Amino acid sequence: MRRRASKQERTLCEKAAAEKKGYTKADMRAVSDNPEWTKQNFAKGKPFDQIFPKMRKGRGSIKAPTNRKAG
Repeated sequence: MRRRASKQERTLCEKAAAEKKGYTKADMRAVSDNPEWTKQNFAKGKPFDQIFPKMRKGRGSIKAPTNRKAG
């Protein structure tokens, strides 16, 4: 169960939300160094596990259940 935020916490959140400024498209273009992908880019793309085979993580081995009956 979540605890309810205090009045002070709610006030701080409201102030932070009011101070937030949106970004224009020009701002996003100025800092964007990741252009949109074209069909050619997608055709050249490879799966993650082919590029970084050592970083691929599985779910691991199945272990015995840790839950025990109370009683």
